[in-house]
Amino acid sequence: MIFRIFLLFFLLLHAASSSAQEDDLSEQAAVTDELSSEETQASADEAKARQRTAELAAEQRERLDQLIAKVQRASDELADIQALDYGGGASATIVGIEVRRRSDQMRSAISTLIEAFAAAQALGMNIDAEETIVGDLLNRDAGSLKKQILLQKERIRELVDLTGGTASIEQRIAAKMDLSLEVPSSDGLFVELMDNFDLRERFGLDIATEQKAFGEQLQMRAGLIEGLIRSIRESIKTNEKTSAVQPGGSHESELRSLKDLRSTFAESLRATIRLLDRLGLDTAIHKQALISLTGELSDDILNPEVLGNLLDDWSSTFFDWIKSSAPGMTFKLLVLVLIFFGARLLAKLAQHLVRHSLRRSSVKTSYLLKEFLIKMAGRIVLVIGLLFGVAQLGVELGPLLAGLGIAGFIVGFALQDVLSNFASGLMILFYRPFDVGDTIETASIRGQVDDMTLVSTMILTFDNQMLVVPNSRIWGDVIRNVTHQRMRRVDMEFSVSYADDIDQVEKVFLDIINADERVLQDPEPNIRLSKLGDSGVIFIVRPWVKTDDYWPVYWDTQREVKRRLTAEGITIPFPQRDIHHHPAKDAKPSA
Repeated sequence: MIFRIFLLFFLLLHAASSSAQEDDLSEQAAVTDELSSEETQASADEAKARQRTAELAAEQRERLDQLIAKVQRASDELADIQALDYGGGASATIVGIEVRRRSDQMRSAISTLIEAFAAAQALGMNIDAEETIVGDLLNRDAGSLKKQILLQKERIRELVDLTGGTASIEQRIAAKMDLSLEVPSSDGLFVELMDNFDLRERFGLDIATEQKAFGEQLQMRAGLIEGLIRSIRESIKTNEKTSAVQPGGSHESELRSLKDLRSTFAESLRATIRLLDRLGLDTAIHKQALISLTGELSDDILNPEVLGNLLDDWSSTFFDWIKSSAPGMTFKLLVLVLIFFGARLLAKLAQHLVRHSLRRSSVKTSYLLKEFLIKMAGRIVLVIGLLFGVAQLGVELGPLLAGLGIAGFIVGFALQDVLSNFASGLMILFYRPFDVGDTIETASIRGQVDDMTLVSTMILTFDNQMLVVPNSRIWGDVIRNVTHQRMRRVDMEFSVSYADDIDQVEKVFLDIINADERVLQDPEPNIRLSKLGDSGVIFIVRPWVKTDDYWPVYWDTQREVKRRLTAEGITIPFPQRDIHHHPAKDAKPSA
């Protein structure tokens, strides 16, 4: 029995071991199959990648061939155009524009080709032959540009010689017009050569020596242009003096052409400075020269080096001017001072003569008009003297007067209220609604006019306050001139009792008026019963007097009326009201 159990256990153990071995073998077979499948897939992917790379390389090769053909075709067309003999002047400018357009197209194609080279190298392509072709094209383009620059340099030199030689004015003007075309064209060639350097540097060519020589050439060009601008500036000054003496004619045409040429050379200098900046060279001295020669400020002045050079140049110029002009300027300043004091004396003399003439004149004029004429005479003489003195310093009066006119317009626009007062003062001056010494009522103000100007009027009130009133307020309001007429009517009212005799009252009033010598008989006084009032009978008493006697007569008459009415027993009633009480008939007597 035990033996059977042991045998059964052994058989079970053997069966389990066999099953495990079979599982291991099955797993090993599965792994082997999987690895074999992955290797097959990798080989297939690698083959596909090689095939794709070959396809891309073929496409890139075709693209490179097309780009190289395009660049070679553009280069050949450009060479054909450059080989034409087109002379100079406007035709040269037109052909030059076409050459630059074709050159830009060729360089754009080369730039695209360089990018394609980078993509081809990434694909592992051999492009040595293509790179050699492109390098030759770039070198040929650089050589062509240098040749054109040299030819145009000679052309510009010939034109410059014509502008300063013994040629006629018409020939000089024509040469300057050609220069205004040739110089920008030359600037374009320099920019193209700089673009060529950039392309060759991207392509990996060694251009250090050429760039250094190009930088030196640009430095020389900048100095040459600065000299030309200085020469043109002197020619402009000479022509301006000639045009001032002999206005019109060919001098003004030449002056305009000189100014246009100066602008052309200034723009050429800016273009040269930009190229020097691209090369990383120092341009502070040229930027300082550009600002000094043209007088046009730019953001370059924020450069400390440029600003320092400018200050040094200006201070040096100022001190040189002081040294050379000090004796003559001192004498001119002395003459200016003498002319100024002489003009002041003549101005005072002119004021005195005008004042004396106005006093002796039989024409009645207002105080404001007299003061205006007197002051204006002195100021005109003084201004003429100052202008004459300034002219002795060499200052051009035309631009000075124009500048003063513009400044006056700006100041007048800013001081509109003052101008409004001035205009109102002129209206008061011409229409003369009042004069100094008159008593007026205007703008809620009453008083005597103490002084008048074209801007304001000084009014002294009756309580001795001085008011300065703008003329615009006076002219814009109702003006009542109390003392303008020689005679005034004194209006008075008096009230007497209903119980008094009105004939007696009228006789008393008439006696009082006739007894006053200041009362005028023509027009005759007016004494009338005016109306029947609530408390008494009202009389009006209206005598005519001289304007200066108005208030004395008014006050004295009031006093005398009170005294005489009291003496005559005539009652002056005061406001009163009579109340009549009527008791009710049915009212009961109080207890």
